[in-house]
Amino acid sequence: MLSAIPDFLQTIFSDSLSKFFQPTYLVVAFTLTFLNLTFIFPLLAALKIPFVLDLLAMNPLLQSLLISLTVLVTGYLLLSLNNFVLKFLTGELWNTSLLGSLLIRRQKAEKDRLTKLSGGPDARGLMARLDKLTRFPDEDENIGPTALGNVLSATASYIWSHYGIDMTALWPHMEKAVSGDDNLATRLTNEKSTLDFLVNLTFVLLAFAVELVFIQFLGRQGANILWALLPLGLAFVVYRAAVSQARTWGDVVEMAFDLHRPDLKQALQLRDFVSVEDERQVWMKVSRWLLWGDYAEDVFAEQPTFAPTVTSSANIKVDLQYATIDVAYPNEEPCSYPQDGQTMSGIRLVYQKTHYTFTVSSDAIGIAPQNVYVLISHAKVPMIDAVPALDMQDPKYDGRIIPTNDADQLLWTTANNTPGSIAAISYELPSCMFRATTATPDLSITAEETRSKDTGAIDYTIILENVGTGPTQNAIILYVFDSRRILPETPKFGCMWLGNNSTPTIVQAQKVSKWVPYSWKIDARLEPKERVTLRYTL
Repeated sequence: MLSAIPDFLQTIFSDSLSKFFQPTYLVVAFTLTFLNLTFIFPLLAALKIPFVLDLLAMNPLLQSLLISLTVLVTGYLLLSLNNFVLKFLTGELWNTSLLGSLLIRRQKAEKDRLTKLSGGPDARGLMARLDKLTRFPDEDENIGPTALGNVLSATASYIWSHYGIDMTALWPHMEKAVSGDDNLATRLTNEKSTLDFLVNLTFVLLAFAVELVFIQFLGRQGANILWALLPLGLAFVVYRAAVSQARTWGDVVEMAFDLHRPDLKQALQLRDFVSVEDERQVWMKVSRWLLWGDYAEDVFAEQPTFAPTVTSSANIKVDLQYATIDVAYPNEEPCSYPQDGQTMSGIRLVYQKTHYTFTVSSDAIGIAPQNVYVLISHAKVPMIDAVPALDMQDPKYDGRIIPTNDADQLLWTTANNTPGSIAAISYELPSCMFRATTATPDLSITAEETRSKDTGAIDYTIILENVGTGPTQNAIILYVFDSRRILPETPKFGCMWLGNNSTPTIVQAQKVSKWVPYSWKIDARLEPKERVTLRYTL
C-alpha cells in the first residue's frame, strides 16, 4: 500500500501541473500582469513610488525574468483560488449579506416572471419554460443572488429532481465513470476549462477595476476614475459569456448523468433497480451515505457475508427468501426485551424492515411426525428484541433468540413436522432502527432528532421522566442503539439537564458491546414527575 503513495502523489502533481499550463490560468495571469504594466505602473511611477522606480531602473533582462515569474506566480494563485473565485462570483460567499438578500429577491422575481410566461401553449411559453429550467433551480430556497450561481444550481437541481443524485456527493465518481467515453470526457474537460477561463477572467477584470480606482484615489485624480468603467464593462461582458458557458457545461453534465448512470451503478456495486422510483431512492441513499455516512447497506449488491445463513436438522430441506422494505413514516413505539437478567423497556423507531419466508420440506412419507429445527442468522439484523409473530401456525413453530458475539440468531423448532409435507413460515424483523431503553422501572422515554442540512449530523434529544409514585433508587443507565450511527472511537460527550436546572452536566457515552453501541450513565435520583434531558450529536 505504501508503495502506491508516491505514484498517487505523482499523479496529483501531474494533474495540477497540466492544469497550471492551460490557458485557463496562464492567459488570465498574463492579462492581469499586462494591464498592471500598461496602466497601473505609469500611475505609480508618476507618484514616485520608490519600489516602482527601482523596478523601472532594473536591467531589462531582470525585468523580463521578473515579469515571467509574476505571470507564473499569478497563474498558480488563480489555480489555487479557483474554488474561492467561483464561490465569489456565484454569490455563495456573500448570499446572507444585505446585498445578497436584495439580489436573491430580484432573482426570485425573474423566476416568477418566467413561470407566468411558461404557462402558455405557444412557442413563447415553451421558450420561457426552457429558460426557467436552465437558469433557475426548482427549489426556491436554492436560488442565489447571481445568474451564474443559479445556472449552476439549475444543473444540480435537474440531476436531483430526475434521479435523486446529489452532485456534491457523486460528481467525482461520475467523472471517473465517464472516463471510458473519450468523446464525452473530452467535451466535459473542454467545456469546464472554458468556463474556468471566463470565470477567472471576470474576477481579474473586477480586481483590476478596483485596483485602478484605488490608485486614482491615491493620486488624487478623481476625474480619471471614470476610466475604471471600461474594465467594469468588459468584466460584465465576460461574465455574461461565463453564464452562457455555464449553461453549456451544465447540458453536458446532464448528458453524462443521463447516459452513464449504469456505469456509475456498476462502479459503486449497487443492486439492480426494480422501478424508476426505486432508482431515485437508491441514489438518494448513496448520496447521503457519501456525504454524511448514513445507513445505506441495502443499496449495494448482496455480498455472501451479508446474506442470511441457515442451519437446520439433517432430515429437512430449507429454502429461505428475504426482502428489505423501507418504512415510509417511522413511528415511535414501545419495546421491551431481556438483557443480563433484567427487563429493558423504552422506545424504538423502525426505519427499515426485512421480511423472511422459508419453506421446510422432507422427502420421507409414511413415518411419524419429526422434531426439526431451523437456525437463521443475518448480519443485517444484529439485534432482535423479541421473537417475531409468524404468519402461519400449522405446524406450530416455537422461536427462541440465541445471542452471539456477532449477531442474534433465531432458532425455530417444532415437534410436529409431517414428512412429505411442505410448510411455509413468514415473519419480519426491524433491520434499521433507533432504540433507547433502560432497566430502571417507571421511566417514560421520548426522543427527538434533527438533522443538519450541511453536515448530515444528527442532534439527539432524549427525555426521561419518572412516572412512578416514588423516586428512582439507583443511577439510571440509558442504552442507545442506532443502526444509522455508530459511536466513534474518540470520546463522545453530551449535555444533561436535570429538571428545570438551566446549567447542564457533561456526561460521556460508554461503548457497551459490538451491537449495543453505547450507554449513558445518569447519576441522579428522579422524583415523581421529574425529568432529565440528554442532548448530543453524532
